Amino acid sequence: MSDNLHDPGMNVNPTRSDTPRIESIDRPTVREHAESRLREAIVEGRLAPGERLVERELCEALGISRPSLREALRCLASEGLISIVAHRGPTVSEITRAQAAEIFTVREALEGMAARLLAARRDPHAIEQMRQALRTLQRIEAGRVARSQLVATKAHFYDALFGGCGNDTLARTMQQLLARISLLRRTSFSRPNRLPHSIAEISAIVEAIDAGDEEGAEQAARLHVRRARAAALELLDARPAPVTTAAAAPAPPATAARTPTPRAPKTADDGGARPVRARARSVRPTPAPGTPR
Repeated sequence: MSDNLHDPGMNVNPTRSDTPRIESIDRPTVREHAESRLREAIVEGRLAPGERLVERELCEALGISRPSLREALRCLASEGLISIVAHRGPTVSEITRAQAAEIFTVREALEGMAARLLAARRDPHAIEQMRQALRTLQRIEAGRVARSQLVATKAHFYDALFGGCGNDTLARTMQQLLARISLLRRTSFSRPNRLPHSIAEISAIVEAIDAGDEEGAEQAARLHVRRARAAALELLDARPAPVTTAAAAPAPPATAARTPTPRAPKTADDGGARPVRARARSVRPTPAPGTPR
């Protein structure tokens, strides 16, 4: 009797299967949770630019293993939020003025194109989402919503803009820049009186899109980015220059010519012995009078 017994109803064709070869993921992985938490902390400024990230501390704070943390850090490094330096470890990236200018140049082109495409489509759902974000910005300006919601509200506005423009490639390209754009957006909003101007510019974008004015929508979107760029770069220019070790160290004073100290004459009291140089002692506070020594 053959040992190769099998159920007659069993599918023995190795090239076919009743179950999918790759199962879908219904919930975020541990790495995705850690990545999201770290991204939020960087964008919101709780992890400052240039700050060194200690793996042990992050693992404890997030409750994850080092392999999962390192996967999350590599993803954030691909977004430009983290810099990983050999023998030093990960640090929060600092956006230079030149990098900021490049990002704003790309952002102006992408947002102008997205606004033109959405004006041509006039997607009612996307336009309503943009109006909701605009109303939230107005409530923030009026003090009825916390100012900490600014960056998230602008993100919702742009999710609607790029989600409704009908060009997935354009939306994916913008997604790659989104985290660094959020950092710069927080910088531009820190300029006094920028918010009311930003709201007026966003309102012009929405009205042009809703009216189907393709040229007007693109120009309004580009103008908004150019003004945000001016505000952000002005603040970046005002940042103090980093102090290097060489610059921080004061120049050594010129060495003065040493004047020889005359020796004390020998006396009968000291038996002709030379004076003994006192040994250096550590500086201690002088005890109060009457304090036992």
